[in-house]
Amino acid sequence: MIPAVTPIVAQMAGTDVGVAVVLAAHAVERYIERVQPCADGQAAVSQIARLFSLGIVEPRPAEWDATQRPALMYLTVGDVSFVLDVDAADRERLVARTCVTSALCRSTSRRLRRRLRGAPERVRHQGRAWERYRRPAPGQLNFQDDSECF
Repeated sequence: MIPAVTPIVAQMAGTDVGVAVVLAAHAVERYIERVQPCADGQAAVSQIARLFSLGIVEPRPAEWDATQRPALMYLTVGDVSFVLDVDAADRERLVARTCVTSALCRSTSRRLRRRLRGAPERVRHQGRAWERYRRPAPGQLNFQDDSECF
């Protein structure tokens, strides 16, 4: 069970101003699942509070985070990042919605790097060599060489 949490104060990037951050139960559950599988709810909350004292809140995700849907703010410490959003109940504080890790984002970032450099997404074995699979359009024949057909 995840305990009710008092807001944690985190520092905003480029200022000395602190902002209150409330942990959503989902963020604590994801932290336990992805970072400290043996921790109980209270231990996870205290570890997260220590991480928040080390990091700063900034509008950019971590370099390793290849998200397709960016959030409003992030707090990243090493390989752990918390996705932050404005609290709907109190617009003066933030809510940590989830926790992501670099290990979780590795496959996503690899897929993004391949796409950016123009490498094929999927490769399918056809005959002697590995070639990119290209499905013909509906109603279109897929002849390798037209001269062989006549």
